[in-house]
Amino acid sequence: WFSTFLNSVVGAFDPHTTYMAPRTKERFDQDMSGKLEGIGARLSKKGIYTEIFELVSGGPAWKQGELEAGDVILEVAQADKEPLDIVGMRLDDAIKFIKGKKGTEVRLTVKKKLDGTTRIISIIRDVVELEETFVKSTIVEKEGKKYGLINLPRFYIDFSDIDSRDSAKDMEKEIARLKSENVSGLLIDLRNNGGGSLKTAIEIAGLFITEGPVVQVKYRGQDPIVKNDENPKMQWDGAVVVLVNELSASASEIFAAAMQDYGRAVIIGGNQTYGKGTVQSVIPINNFYPKYEKDLGAIKMTIQKFYRVNGGSTQIEGVYSDIAMPNKYSYMKFGERDLTGALIWDKVPQAKYTKTNSYENFSDVINKSKNRIALDEQFKLINEYAKWLKENQEDTSYSLNFRDFSEENAMDMDSEEVIAIQRELDSLRTIDIASKKPKIFPFNPNFITDFKGYTLGMSAEEIDRLLVFRKENKWINSVEDFKKVTKVSDSLLNKISPYFKFPDWVTNPKSKNKYVKKRFKEKKFTQKIDLNLATQDQLEAVNGIGKAFSKRIIDYRNKLGGFTNDIQLYQVYGLDFQVANSILKEFTVKTPKEIIKMNLNSISASDISTIPSISFDIAKKIWEFRILNEGIKSFSELENIEGLTKRKLQGIQLYLKLE
Repeated sequence: WFSTFLNSVVGAFDPHTTYMAPRTKERFDQDMSGKLEGIGARLSKKGIYTEIFELVSGGPAWKQGELEAGDVILEVAQADKEPLDIVGMRLDDAIKFIKGKKGTEVRLTVKKKLDGTTRIISIIRDVVELEETFVKSTIVEKEGKKYGLINLPRFYIDFSDIDSRDSAKDMEKEIARLKSENVSGLLIDLRNNGGGSLKTAIEIAGLFITEGPVVQVKYRGQDPIVKNDENPKMQWDGAVVVLVNELSASASEIFAAAMQDYGRAVIIGGNQTYGKGTVQSVIPINNFYPKYEKDLGAIKMTIQKFYRVNGGSTQIEGVYSDIAMPNKYSYMKFGERDLTGALIWDKVPQAKYTKTNSYENFSDVINKSKNRIALDEQFKLINEYAKWLKENQEDTSYSLNFRDFSEENAMDMDSEEVIAIQRELDSLRTIDIASKKPKIFPFNPNFITDFKGYTLGMSAEEIDRLLVFRKENKWINSVEDFKKVTKVSDSLLNKISPYFKFPDWVTNPKSKNKYVKKRFKEKKFTQKIDLNLATQDQLEAVNGIGKAFSKRIIDYRNKLGGFTNDIQLYQVYGLDFQVANSILKEFTVKTPKEIIKMNLNSISASDISTIPSISFDIAKKIWEFRILNEGIKSFSELENIEGLTKRKLQGIQLYLKLE
């Protein structure tokens, strides 16, 4: 409420003067710098649980190696202090306990997605760089020429560390790399770039011009101040295209406007950019109360307006594209001009600058591009879609009568218009998919890797079967062998088998002596080896088990503290059903681990989810089933719960009882 009150007051000045609560200020700093201090994991809320959505590559959690996407955090402890239960906690509050200063330890009690076990994972927090914030580039080839494509998501900078990476330094490096690849031109993508640091915007503009003015800034009632690029070096003097849309704002508009005014680039994209031509300064409230220890947040206050070197402001008007292309935002209202209380457009005297003569055929290029866009059928479809979005944006009234509401919002999927659009979209999708399909060259199926199998369309299970087979030093010698081992579908086999290339000694075999494979009968209980005492070498002796699976079985046994029943062997990740059966012909559980069973009619969903191989979704369904039926009398009642297989149902009975 404190934040709501202050924003009600400061919001009267202009749309960009706001109060930022401590947590909001932290996120703002994170966006500006592209860095944060923590464990390097993105979290999501799943019911009452906090789940690992993904790990940031190179972050502390990624380096530590135990935490995985899909794992659920149950408790958080700061080093050796008492752990805090975060089940049911709001995601923002949970994140506050998980993040922390560089060098500090956090211990997470985690339920593993892979096998359902619960373990404590210790991670030392560190600085995490968010790669999606930073400049990226790639090279595309068209008609025999190379072009550099640079994506700049934000004009980022860490104000607390001027020596760290920022968008200008990274942009300079990317341009140098692309120059070394002899690209013919650059396309700089500023779509959806909401701005950032004015300083880096000026420095990046300076990479494309010799020294001179880039932007003008002005305090109220004072003369404008010209901000110059003072570096005479021009990093790139070739052709430049700047790609923008209606969400390109602030520093993006400064850069695009400078390139347009100097004639250094062709601006392509939406009709006009967002239109934010104001400068904000962040002032911590604690500056006014230095003795107050707690963080009071900050005021982001509009202090200046900025102007193009030609004297015009980007406020309200933004930057108009030289070549406007229709997109989904073309007719929508959400720019600066549509905000209540936005400052007006005005202008100041033009700065002293010399326009470059970078493109002799500039006008011809613009006119030809506009004509192509006007005649292109795909752009026509996009334009119609944009108009449809606009109509729906303006239609803000809804009937409170359900029948009338349903009739108003019903769409005739069989109408000629809908069918025509769907047909066109399907055609474009087919072309796109075909263009992205990797080329297949002849290969020996015995040497298929995980990645190769993935690109061929094989499932993880099919790839695993092949790898297990090959680890036994066995060979695929025919298409039939490949089908038998991997169990791929006939449709996939027909697609990839023409590319199989076997060695000559397989395709032109010499006569071989026939032999009969010896089959072993299942041993009696007394003859079998205790599965809880079996060594890795003993397990490897079973047909179909290599080092990887034998180690995985031992590791899983150690996690459980020992097997209680043979049924638990089937819960080992990736272990084929037939291979498990083969193991149980030679092994069995003779010294079962004692399990204290929980009463299913009194425990929580969280308790159920601690059972190995039981996900939180299934645990919740079991718990809800019990609540709705006021108790469970027989385990057979659970057979119809979606996702709870018969084998899993047998497994949970080792841990549960009914009272």
